[in-house]
Amino acid sequence: MRTLIGAQLALLLVAGLATVVSMPRFTLDEMAHYSYVQSLAEDGRIPWVGRDLVSPEAEAIYEGTYPEPGRLDRAARGLGGFSYEGFQPPLYYVVAAPVFLAGGADHVLGLRLLRLLGLGFLLACAWLLWRLAQRVAAAWGGPVDAPALYALGLTVLLWPGVVLRTVTASNAGLEMVLDLATAIALWDAWERRTVRRLLLASLLVGLGLLTRLSLVAFVPSLAVLAWLVIGDMRGRGRGRLALGAAVIAIPLLPLAPWVAFNLDRYGAPTAAAQVRTMQEPVSNPSGERFGIARLPQSVRQLSRAVLAEEWWRELLTPWKRWAGYAFATLFAAATIAGVVYAGRRVRARLLAVLALPALATLGWMLYALLVGNWDFFLPRYLYPEIAGAGLLAALGARALLGGVDRRVAWAGAALTGALCLVWLRLAFVAPFTG
Repeated sequence: MRTLIGAQLALLLVAGLATVVSMPRFTLDEMAHYSYVQSLAEDGRIPWVGRDLVSPEAEAIYEGTYPEPGRLDRAARGLGGFSYEGFQPPLYYVVAAPVFLAGGADHVLGLRLLRLLGLGFLLACAWLLWRLAQRVAAAWGGPVDAPALYALGLTVLLWPGVVLRTVTASNAGLEMVLDLATAIALWDAWERRTVRRLLLASLLVGLGLLTRLSLVAFVPSLAVLAWLVIGDMRGRGRGRLALGAAVIAIPLLPLAPWVAFNLDRYGAPTAAAQVRTMQEPVSNPSGERFGIARLPQSVRQLSRAVLAEEWWRELLTPWKRWAGYAFATLFAAATIAGVVYAGRRVRARLLAVLALPALATLGWMLYALLVGNWDFFLPRYLYPEIAGAGLLAALGARALLGGVDRRVAWAGAALTGALCLVWLRLAFVAPFTG
């Protein structure tokens, strides 16, 4: 088992390092995230959404001309020429700014240092996932081998989409770290029913929101835990009221200065409206009105979760597309089985800590599509919760394989081997090839 886990961690490190050094240009939204970090590091300010362009250095890296200036007019390039990620909460960018500055005047080095930071986040996720796997195995109630569970769950972090989104410069890496840390804090709060653990979970939710607002998906889980812990405080009315107020206030306090800043600059709590105005001509140029009829197409996009959007062209081949559908179906079925086959003592905890955040994110996607007319059915928005769901899937696979840990390990080895082949294929296509 140690050999398998060691091989998986080695693959994770190699894939992460390849992402750091072998991609000559920006991926997807990476340039806008990079520009945010650069603005904060060099100018001491958050980019103004809709006004600030990406830096000349970022433009030159994008065009492949650095250290020579870029040749294109940034303002004429539309969305890609603007620092549109300035609407994001600032925690990741504050953490990343000193790392960027360590690169000095070499902005390509600064980019690679930011990616190394992302690789550090990815490795931290692997460690946190192990800590969570130990807790889940111990609470299962039967003889569950934590390394076998971890070996199968760890394959989720080996998905090329997860590696690319976590390692490249963006707030996704810190988001996933805080996601797993919050899951562990919630798990411990459920098990021990202590005020201290509940308040720690509340603080981590607040830090998560200050990293990316999509981590609001953990608020329902936090509410369930608060209800349980406060419910155990019988006969202490004022104490229960004070704790409830603290659980609500602690996540909001870190956000308060940033929200005040946005109110002063944009007249709104966030600059989301400005970003949507900028993105609409790119994401929905025809002004199509989405509805239920769009839902099957949107859901099918989730079957591409193993690959980042930059590699979706690889799924144009019919057999690859159907392989994606089959794997997504098996993953979802195993996740459901992990809940169904859980004992009564642990089932509610698995649902609240591992399943509910993913379900909340799916609910937010559905609301955005049907009410907000905005298609957010992209796998990357589920990546923060996918590691926890991966442990649920590992539990389900274990149950379906007869509860034999050796079979679970072989399943992890088979998936790792398949992912090695996928990575070998991707090494010879863009964005690795520029």
